[in-house]
Amino acid sequence: MGAARAYRLRSRSANTRRAYASYRHQFPNWCWGRGLELLAALSEAVATDLASLARAGRADSTVTRHLAAITWQHHQEGLPPPSVRDTVEPTPSTS
Repeated sequence: MGAARAYRLRSRSANTRRAYASYRHQFPNWCWGRGLELLAALSEAVATDLASLARAGRADSTVTRHLAAITWQHHQEGLPPPSVRDTVEPTPSTS
C-alpha cells in the first residue's frame, strides 16, 4: 500500500501538490467551523463551500482546483470522493 500511495503522490506536479496542500488547510477549517466531517465529506457540504468561494469572487479555475484538491484527498485516504454535480445548496428554513 505504501508504494501505491507514494506513486499517487508523485503522479501530480509539484505546483499541483502545493495548490492542493494550500486548500487542504482551508477546507478543514471551513468544515470544523460548521461541525461537518472532513473525510468523507458530504457532497452538499462541498457544494456549499464551493458556492461560497464563487460568491466571494474567486475565479472559476480556483473553485475547480479546490474541488480537485478535495477529490484528490479523498482518493488518498481510500474514500469515495464527494460528487457535487447534482447537488443543490441547502436553503435556510423560514420558520
